[in-house]
Amino acid sequence: MALRPFYLPPQKEIHFFNRHYKSQSLKWYANHFSSAPPSSVVGEITPCYSAISDVECRRLVQTLGNQVKIIFIVRDFYQRAWSAVKMELRDNVNGLDGDCFRTEINTKLNLRDADPSRYSDDYFLSRFRHSEHSLRSDYARTLRLYLRWVGKKNILLLNFKDIGEGMLREVIEFLGVGGVGDSYNGNNGHDGRNNSSGDGVGDGDGDGDGDGDGDGDGDGDGDGDGNGNGNGNGGDVKKKDYLEKVGNKVTQAEPIIPNRNSLRSSIPPSLEEKMRPIFEPMRKDFNSLLDEVWGGDINWRM
Repeated sequence: MALRPFYLPPQKEIHFFNRHYKSQSLKWYANHFSSAPPSSVVGEITPCYSAISDVECRRLVQTLGNQVKIIFIVRDFYQRAWSAVKMELRDNVNGLDGDCFRTEINTKLNLRDADPSRYSDDYFLSRFRHSEHSLRSDYARTLRLYLRWVGKKNILLLNFKDIGEGMLREVIEFLGVGGVGDSYNGNNGHDGRNNSSGDGVGDGDGDGDGDGDGDGDGDGDGDGDGNGNGNGNGGDVKKKDYLEKVGNKVTQAEPIIPNRNSLRSSIPPSLEEKMRPIFEPMRKDFNSLLDEVWGGDINWRM
């Protein structure tokens, strides 16, 4: 039997089931897939679906059917969270919407440097505890929702560190689509490595949201992490553009453009130790869920 083609829409992160369902119609969502070849498997990449609520998850399944497939890529808890807060800082400095991170800081940090060394450990700890970050870090919570609504057989759980050709082949087999070089690298704006998708919808993930390290959803260096290609601006914001974004908020401050070295900084040892009370319970809960549900089917733990 011939394998079906696979299609991702040009727009990454559609956010229909966690945001736009309130203001957009199902037709609006379906139009994103209007260029898909006949009989193709279609998917989308929205990392914020990793912070989905029970109501949103139920809505997703009721809309797309209980055969929707979820690809969920998890990353080291500490590295994912650190990557995410660095992306948040960068986006705020650049005057950009923080995507999932729609918090009070979006309008307050536009004139501050995105260099993490400018911020205290307490600042980062407060961000890690904020629901915008903590929900995305709690892989077990989200996976239990997907297990409830789509079932184990429709979930592909992957480890960020295993990204490569082997992982891609797992995705191909899971989705039942054509091999590498068939539809994966078509004119849909996505690299063949970034097929975090399902039958109608892709999951977000538990992964880092990108920075200059190539962790994903970040600057132009990003390789993607199951979230897709890095596709930001890496802090290369020109003064004119910057002034247009922040308008009369500019006083005596000149725009401070973060350099790539600062965005690639590792977690300070003092902060990493303080992160343990936040992330160790999540890590243990996630590993317990793996033991309980996947057992020997997955040979790695976090």
